[in-house]
Order: sequence, then structure tokens, then C-alpha cells
Amino acid sequence: MKEYLSLDHLGRVVEALSTKGDMFRTVLSLYLHGGVDAPLPSYSEVLLCTSDSTTEERLAEKLRAKTGSTRSTSCYQKVPFHEAVIDVDTVLSALNVKEQDPEKPTPTIIHIDMSPLVRKGLDYFLFNLTVLGRVMGKDGKVWLRLPWDLYLIERTSGATDDQTAEASNNRHVPFVTFLPSATCRAPTEILALEQEAREERGAQDPVMDATLFSTEEFQRPYHYLRHWEAGEDLDKLTFTPGSVVDNHADFLNVVLRHCGIKDPSWAELRHFLSFLNHQLRDCEQNVFCQYEFRDSLPGLKKFVVEFMIIMSKDFATPSLEMADESPSFKVLVDVTEANDNAETAKDPIQYHLRRRWENCPHPYLFFNSDRHTMTFLGFNVDANGDIRDPTDNSVLQHRFMTKPLRQSLVVQRVELQDNFEKKQRSAKIDKLRKVMGLDKGEYFDPDESYELTTDNVKKILAIHMRFRCNIPVIIMGETGCGKTRLVKFMCDLQAGPTSKTNRPKNMVIMKLHGGVTAEDIIRTVTKAQRLATENRRRHNVETVLFLDEANTSEAVGLIKEIMCDGTVNGKALPTGEDSLKIVAAVNPYRRCQDVFLDQLDTLLAPNIARNTALKENVFMMVVCIELRIPLFLVGKPGSSKSLAKSVVSDAMQGDSAPSDFFKRLKQAHMVSFQCSPLATPESIVKTFHQCSMFQQDKDLTKFVSVVVLDEIGLAEDSPKMPLKTLHPLLEEGYVEESSNGGNTDAKQKKVAFVGISNWALDPAKMNRGIFLSRGVPDNDDLKKSARGICEHDEIVMTQLQTMLGSLAGAYTDLYRPQLKDREYFGLRDFYSEGRYLLILTKNYAALSILQQKMLDPRSTVILFGSSFPQDQEYTQVCRDINRIKVCMETGRTVVLLNLENLYESLYDALNQYYVEMGGQKYVDLGLGTHRVKCRVHKDFRLVVVAEKDIVYDKFPIPLINRLEKHFLSVSTILTPAQNGIAKRVDEWAKAFVNVDVARNTSMNRSREKPADAFIGYHEDLPATVVLQVFQDVDTNDDNWEEKVFERAKETLLQCATPNAVVRLGSSPLSSYASTIAQKYFRGQHHSCLADFLLHVTEGRSGISAQVTTHGRLLSRHDLPHLAETLGLREAVVQLLSLQQFDTEQQFSRRIRHFLEQTLAEEGLLVVQCDSGDINSNLIACASYTVQTERAQTGNLKSSVVFVIQLPRNTRKGFSGLGGGQWLCYHIDDVHPPNDYSPDVAAMLGKSVSSLVKPRVATQPDRDDDGLTDICESIDSIHIEDDKDPHQNLTSESLAPPQDQQRISTPQAVNANDLNDGIEPEESKIEEDLDVSTLLRSLDNLQRRV
Repeated sequence: MKEYLSLDHLGRVVEALSTKGDMFRTVLSLYLHGGVDAPLPSYSEVLLCTSDSTTEERLAEKLRAKTGSTRSTSCYQKVPFHEAVIDVDTVLSALNVKEQDPEKPTPTIIHIDMSPLVRKGLDYFLFNLTVLGRVMGKDGKVWLRLPWDLYLIERTSGATDDQTAEASNNRHVPFVTFLPSATCRAPTEILALEQEAREERGAQDPVMDATLFSTEEFQRPYHYLRHWEAGEDLDKLTFTPGSVVDNHADFLNVVLRHCGIKDPSWAELRHFLSFLNHQLRDCEQNVFCQYEFRDSLPGLKKFVVEFMIIMSKDFATPSLEMADESPSFKVLVDVTEANDNAETAKDPIQYHLRRRWENCPHPYLFFNSDRHTMTFLGFNVDANGDIRDPTDNSVLQHRFMTKPLRQSLVVQRVELQDNFEKKQRSAKIDKLRKVMGLDKGEYFDPDESYELTTDNVKKILAIHMRFRCNIPVIIMGETGCGKTRLVKFMCDLQAGPTSKTNRPKNMVIMKLHGGVTAEDIIRTVTKAQRLATENRRRHNVETVLFLDEANTSEAVGLIKEIMCDGTVNGKALPTGEDSLKIVAAVNPYRRCQDVFLDQLDTLLAPNIARNTALKENVFMMVVCIELRIPLFLVGKPGSSKSLAKSVVSDAMQGDSAPSDFFKRLKQAHMVSFQCSPLATPESIVKTFHQCSMFQQDKDLTKFVSVVVLDEIGLAEDSPKMPLKTLHPLLEEGYVEESSNGGNTDAKQKKVAFVGISNWALDPAKMNRGIFLSRGVPDNDDLKKSARGICEHDEIVMTQLQTMLGSLAGAYTDLYRPQLKDREYFGLRDFYSEGRYLLILTKNYAALSILQQKMLDPRSTVILFGSSFPQDQEYTQVCRDINRIKVCMETGRTVVLLNLENLYESLYDALNQYYVEMGGQKYVDLGLGTHRVKCRVHKDFRLVVVAEKDIVYDKFPIPLINRLEKHFLSVSTILTPAQNGIAKRVDEWAKAFVNVDVARNTSMNRSREKPADAFIGYHEDLPATVVLQVFQDVDTNDDNWEEKVFERAKETLLQCATPNAVVRLGSSPLSSYASTIAQKYFRGQHHSCLADFLLHVTEGRSGISAQVTTHGRLLSRHDLPHLAETLGLREAVVQLLSLQQFDTEQQFSRRIRHFLEQTLAEEGLLVVQCDSGDINSNLIACASYTVQTERAQTGNLKSSVVFVIQLPRNTRKGFSGLGGGQWLCYHIDDVHPPNDYSPDVAAMLGKSVSSLVKPRVATQPDRDDDGLTDICESIDSIHIEDDKDPHQNLTSESLAPPQDQQRISTPQAVNANDLNDGIEPEESKIEEDLDVSTLLRSLDNLQRRV
């Protein structure tokens, strides 16, 4: 190749990186016309290194030798790339650590270490650095590539360069493949190269490092292995430091035969040699292994060396896994096999040493720290010299120890038949202390509750020996299996007794997870290293950094650098005794989770966070479906359960799967059943049967049907208890059918099962499958999810980077307190955007606001759910779903109200995880197993409007968390001036019910609320009234605010009860009680329904009114009088009851019939409903139906009046005065006054004594302060014979609050108590004293006279 990149080469580079011609021409112009000051890089300037190597170290040594530099950092700089997205500013900060003197430039080797995790930004960085010669950060800082620097780019090799070069131009080709490269090969490949002629291999390809080959670490083990293979007497053998024998090829031939791994990496080979070197060095220093003792202990050194060689194989393999102790799988290795051909000698060892820790024996022989004694652990030696496993006495090695040596050891009282499990605890700890060099101090037990099994002791010693040999320690095990406690026991044993005043802290635990960044790890390692140095200097103990759940962090590349390379962010860590010992603990199946999700990149949108929840859900779902094991997936809303289901459904497609990995798994056919309170046992059984039928005549090794019960917890609310049928279905996996005669194979019918829920079901169901539960995420989990969502957009990520911690903390502060109650806020409120809307409101006020202010009526469809009895069933739900489907397909906005029964059917749509086919988005709609694929128009929008109290108390948590929540009330759309008026109206209403009872010391009545005086009063009612009357007031009038206030009070008074008006004499409004009563009884006509209608229809027609009453409802016998009073024909005055209709359709037809019948003449339709406090949804639905039918028929002449009966003293809320077209009134008794029920207005202004015959007052009457007070209140109210109905309630009727003394209102007298005498302690006055009660009381008084 040429020295510099050719023009053709550059063209191919740019063309592969981008298809945009502008970029190609720009870079080409720079190349041709010298736009870049520094020349393009030559092969001597850029070298691409792959895999682990020491190439950069050797080059740095050569450069230091040439330049005469003595500082190790002066000519070598390492810049690691660990993050998934390269942060150019961070890289520039690392590069700028070393400043160059332009006058005296110093050549530097810059080693760029690329982690395999790097996914984005690498091509951009390398292209700018190597081709353009400069890299610029966001703050304008520029790094120039200098011609005298050498850049080494290290990466783990993937596809070969030849394969990449042949790739299509339409595919992305990594830029690094265009750079000159040198491959660092594995030992087996180096051996093959060493045996070839030099000219046959690439000049740039490094071979075995000569410096390492000459070290004691490599030469001592090779020295012993070579002599052992030759059958020489090992008792005479001693290694001379500094001696180097033979060549690289012979060395590799020998060590590769004995390392125990078929094709080891350089790291594994080095671990084998390092451990063997340490053990052989200890052997040479042990007095009993000296040649002088060969007569006393014949063959001891040969036995030790052979044992060390086999034991070193265990330390070279990644076998330290933590799990439940189980029967070991024994390894029988005949040492004589080592002299046979390599293939037969290696294979059994290779296989077994790759097994789990618990499946292999681990016989250990360690030299104690005193250099004289040895520790045997995990094996016995029988009389024949066989090495046996003490757990089951099975043979591990035949004839391994000579009989003379065994006899000599027995004479020396060496325990060769030792049972470690039966030893005293103190003896076990003594063994540990001897090997670890802790036997000189006082004995102590770090943790008496920790069980010292043989397995635990061997693991502690294995970790300790790996520390001595600088072998990375990674412990693998499930959560809770004792990884942390094992290491802590080892550290506490070194730290000494807890009674020591200066006992060192020699263990630092760092819990890793997705939210831990590389900066967090670097900071912790730096702090722990300082502690390690201090502990070694002051206490002579090791310090351990325990990285828990290391494989859950995105900074795995940094952890690898720290543990394997001995550097942190490019800077070398101290070595030797002062070095920090690092242990990484990993969850064994985290790696599998990552593998599963990595195969699905094409299925996941860029803004989907690859968080722990999604990984775990996908992994468990795939495994359980593949094995047909029932799975219950339980987690909070927003924990990626439904997303995982969709991902798995798309991934498990057999031969059509998106990756080769999933093509090896079964094809899964999912049948989803949407659970709800309407679910039945038969529907669930039918789903299982349907799945079994899909499997008939299929190859079950390649196909599986899956029953998926979505939101299974909602079915618990079904009165038919459908989940009871799950018990046998989960055990057998299919439906037992007695009619089939048992001809169908059970395996052919068994299906997989996945149940998805937001809460756990009862144990009877959960115990029949695997239960996977997702807990509440912490701040770090939230930050990781947020990064995963935003990392595809650099601008957004940059803006949010500094805010993520605060956002996560704020969400946690909001979320945690609600865990004791219903979880109104969920995970989707933290990370979702662009969801459909949930509008919380009061009395459906938001509907009219949306209609008038926000929505286009031409593109909006309003679906007001029916509350009629039979409309709660399956058929009506399907009809409503079909109407929503039409809106979805046509791109209209649909507003849903009072449709709680069908919201479960919309969960897939609310998740917005659509399936795209042919450029169109589709989603499933349906109920139970009846599902239909619906096309979703790009303009489709969905809004759910619901009563605030219903959402808080009754809405399913999964539904609440799928919607973006907003509160919309009338007060939110008022101007500041209007809100000020509404506040005055609210204060007036409170004064209305604040009865002054200072004179009645015997009464202990709690303060009443405005809702006790005004029917349907709620917190948004003052604003509603103000907005309603504001439309009829001229705002150009300077006094418009007072006019609005006065008319708002009048409107509110329409809904007052006569009881409240009667008590005004004892309220802060007592001076205006007569004026208010005059307006209420004379001006507004509350005596009966006929009087009210005659009044409100004067001069107008076609009213819509809502009248509440505490009395009995009308009957058909009342219609003639009503027609006569209003001057209407009896035929056009009709009476209906809401309870007589079963469906909305029936009611709608009847309304339409009446309106069409009365198009030509004015008519009256009275619609009655009893128990209005529990039928509020039915009334709202019927009101909306009337409005709809009136608009469709165009009948504006006839009046429709809803008469709603409410019980007295009810504590259930009833919302009235919805505003809009409906006129709201309260008439205590809708029937006309008579002798038995006189008009209240006729009694006002008169004393009680004038209404009854006089009698002599008794002592109980004199003591009845409550009766006296109420009589005085009534007597103080006078109604003048003023026929003007429009007399205003002056603004002075609302006295300033500071001028009023608000005290408790008096209790009322129960009429029944008047017959038996009045006792102050027990007497009660009804909260709403009505006229009929008063008359009965007067009648009882008269009888007593």
C-alpha cells in the first residue's frame, strides 16, 4: 500500500460514510486544495489494534528510549471510550491534559481504547481526527492532529475487514475498517504464526511479546512444565531467576497443553501462568520441599508441583459462581494423560472446567504464610494414594501420591483423611487465618451467624489467592445467595476484632445499576484507592472494593478497564501491596437479558429505554413461552409489561424472526384476552381451548400457542369469579374435554400462559406459575430510563442532562406518599409524552368548556356512555367500541364520558404501541377474545372526560396511568375579575348557612356547609354561576361586576331549600332575611312545580329545567292540573320515569317521539327520577340524550323538565347547576299547597302561637331553648305583599366577614321528641327543618294542650 491514503481510498471512505454528495465534494476539495494544514495520516501515524495486546506498551517503551524520556506519561496517553454515545467534549478534556510546546514538540503515542459498547459518534470522531485533522467541541475548543504523534486505536474485532469491504453501499460501513490495522491474535493463532516463515505474515501483525516471554512469571512455570513432561526428577529442579530457555513456539506448545482451556485468550493464559508461578515460588521457598528433605519426605515436591499444575487450571477459568450448594459433578483427570496427544488429554478437562463451581470439585493445596506448613482442603488421600472427594469418597485422581510419601506424612501427623465439615468452627477459622497470614494475631470470629461450609471456605481462599496473583475476581450468583456476605466475612477477618478502637474499614460496597455513571465509578475507585493505601500503611491489611450488580450498569467498559487493564479512565492504578482489590458481583441471567434485547434492536424505536424492567420482562416471557411454563408478570403501570408482550410477539416468529437468535426459538401465536369486570369463566376456558386448537397438527418443537390475560387483576371484580377456572388450566395447560375420549395427546393441547397484572393475585393462582414482580423504581432507575428515552436526540439529552436528577427526585417525592392509597400518578407520568388526555372535572363542566372553547364540532364526536341498566352489558360495550373504531379510522376526535365499562378495551390504543403495516398504523380493539385490528388515522385524538371523584375512587389504576391527566373546571377559564366575583359568591353562600346560636348554650351543632342549603353545591359552582350570568351582562357598564354578583346570588338562590331561607333570621344575613325570603317565595315561585313553570315560561318557550325536590314525585293524576295551569292540551303534557327504561335507545326513541309530536305546538315533558343521589350518572346521561335529540329534531318550542327526588339529610353528593341550557331550581314539594301542606310563605312573619290554639306552657316548653329560638327566627321574617318578582338582593345582604361573629348553628328538634317531653342531652333538630315537620310538631303541641 501507499504511504498515505490515496484519493481513491479517501473517496471510498467518504462514500461509505454518507450518501450526500455535498459532504463528498467538500472533503474532496479539502484534500485536493490543502484545506487541512496537517497532512492526511500515514500508516505510521494511525494503527488500528484489535483485541487485547501489549502493542501500545512496547511502542511507548521504544519511543521513550528514542526521546530519552524518563516519565511514563510523557510520551504515552490512553483515552478510553466506554459510553454508548461518544461525548466529544469529554474526549477533548482527556486529550488536553498534556499540553505541547510548539517550539519543542514531543512525539506522543495516543492510545484510543474503544469499548464494544460504543454505538454512536465514533465514525464522526475518527473521521474528523484522521481525515480532517481536527476535532472541535461544543465550546469551540479544537484538538489538532499533529504529524509527529502516533494514534493507536484499539477495538474488539467483529466481522473481518474483507467482509465489511464487500458490504453494500446502502449499509453502514464503520470508518475504522478503512484505517490500516494490525491484529493482535490469540495464543493458538500466534503459535501457528510462529511456526511459519516471517515473510508469510503481515509486517504490522504483532506476535508474542518478547519482554513478557522473558519474565519470571512466564519462565518459571514453563521451566517446570517442560521438565515434568520430560519425566525428570522434580525434587532436584530449581528455577534460576533471569534464565530464558527455548523459543516462543516451544513455550506456547507446552503451556497450551496444560492450561486446561482449548483456545485460551492471553488473559486466561496469563492467569494460569501467574497462579502457577506464585505457587511454584512458594514451593521453592518451603523447607520441606528442599532437596535435603527428600529422604524424610520422598517425592513431596513432585506431588506438590503436579498438584499445583492441576489446581492452576481451576484458577485460569471463569468458574467462581455462587449458587445453592448441590451434589458436585466429579472430574476424574489422569495425570498420565497429559503426556498423550493434546486432543485426548485436553478435551475432558476443557469440558469439566467450563462447568459451574458447584458442579466441579476444587481440591486445594496452599502454602501457609509461615513458609513451612501447608493446608490441604477439599480432598483426602487413601492408602493407595488416590485423591478422593470427602463428600462422597469418589476418586478424583488415581495413584497420585506414592505410598512412601503417604507413610512419611502420616508419621509427621499430617491429616490425610480430614473431614472439614465435622471440624469445630474455631478450627475452620484457624485454617483460613493460616493461609491468609492472620495467625499471629488474637483469635476472633467476625460473624458467628455466617455458616463456614467447606464450599464457603474454598471460595474465600480462592478469592484470596486470586488477589495475590492479580487475577480479576468476578462472583456470579442470584440475588440473596450470599455474595456480599462472603466477601464481607473475608474482609472482617483481616480487619481484626470489632473491639479494636482503630479497626480499619477495609471494604467499600458500591451498588451499581442503570443510573450509575462512569463518573460515579471513577470517583468511588479513586476514594477507595486512597483508603487502600492508608490501610496498608497503618494496618497492613488489604482493602476490597465490592462492585455489586456490576452487569446492570452501562459503564461495563470502564469496569473492564479497571479490573483487567489496571487503569481508570486511562490512568494507571497502583500495583503491588498497596493496590486496591476489586471484586465484581454479577447476576447470572443479566447477560442473557442483554443478549435477548440486543437481538431486537430493529423492533425497538430509538426512544424506547432499554431499562432493567424491559430486559427482565422480555427475558422471562421468552423463556416461559418457550418452555410452556405459566408466567405471572406483575408490576406497576408503566413498567414495560405490555411493551414486552408486543416485543416478544414480534420477535418469536420462527423462521420469520428478525434475528438468527430468535429463529432458533419457537414460533409463538398469542391469543390475548382483555380481562374486565365483564369477564366470565366460559370466556377464559374458550380462550384456552382456542389456543389448543391452534396447536393441532403443528410441530410443537417449533410452534407454541400462548394465552395472554391482559390486566388479569380487573377480572377479580367480576361477580362471576372467572379466575377460579384458572386453577386446573394452569396445572394442565389445556381444557379437559370428556367427549374426546382421550384421543388427543396432552402435549398437543398444552399451551403457554402469560398473565399481566398491576397487582398480585391470590396465592392459589400465583403458586401455579412463575411470579415475576417489578418493584417501585428508585431515582437511579428513573434516570436510566430517561436517558434511554432521550439519548437518540443529542439536543434534548444535552438540555436534560443536568435536570434528570432533579426531575427524578421530584417525581419520587410526588409518587412515594401515595403508595399507601391509590396510585394516581404512575411511571408514565414521569417518562411518557403525547398521551391521550384524561380531563377531570366536576358536574361534567369540562364538556361544555371543550365544546364552546376548544373543540371543532365538525371533527369531534362525543360519546356519552349510558347508565341505563341493560346498557352495562356486553352488546352495548361492543356498539360503543365500534363507534370509536369509526373515529379512529376517519381521524376524528372522540370525547368519551361515562364509559367506564369499555375503557379496558382501549388499553392497547392508549399504550400507543402500534403495529405498522404498509405505512399505516394499526391497533387492537375489542373485549375478551373478540378483537379487531383497527387502522389509526394520524389525526385521531382521544379525550376522556370524567368526574373528579369517580376518577379518584373508582377508575382502575392502569387506566389512570395510561392517560395524561388534567383538571379542567369553570374557575380555570374565568378572568381574574370573574374569579373575584366567584369568590364573593362563595363567601355569601357560606354566610347563608352560618346560623348564629350564641343564645342557645345547650346546642352543640357543627357548622353547616353551603351544600346543606343549596342543592348541588360544589366548589366550582360559584364560578359556574358567574360564567352563566356573565353572558347576559353588558361589560361596558361601569357597574357590571355588581350586576354579575347580584344575578349570581339570585341564580344560586333558585337552588336553596326553604329550611335555609327560614333560618336566615339567625344568620349573619339576618338583617336581609326578609328581602331574601321575599325574592325566594314571591319572586322565584318555589311553592310548587306548576307555579314555577307558569313563572319561567312567561314570555318564552322550550325551556330545559332541572328541578330537585324532597317531596314525593308527580303521578299521572297530577297532569290535568298541570296542563290546565299552563294552558296546554293534556295530550302534549307527558310524564316519564327514568327507571321505566332499560336502555338508552328506548329512552332516546321516546324523547324523539315526543319532540316530533310537539313540533307544531308547545308541549311539556316531565322526566322524573327518584334517589337522585345514587343515580347522578343516569341523570347526566339522560340530560345529554335530551339535548342531542332536541338538536336533531329542531324542536325549540316544547319544554323538558327533569324532576329529581333527593332524600333529606343525604351525605352523598349531588351536583347541580351544570350551566349551559339547563335551568336549575329546588322546589321542596312539587305538589300545590293544600290544607294538609300549606304554603310556607303564608306562615312566614307569624308567630307559632298564632298558628295553633293557645295553651298553658309547661316547664319542658320553657326549657326548650331550641324551639324558642326557631320560633323567634321565623317570627322575625316578614314578607310584604310585593308583586315585583325582580326585586334585587342588595349587595349589603352580604355583610363583611370580619364584622360577623360565626358560631355554630342551632340543633333542630325532632318532632317525635315533642310527644315524650324534651331532654336537652338527646334532643336533635333535623339538619333541614321543612314545613311538614313544623306542622306535625305544631299538631302534636296542640294535642298536648
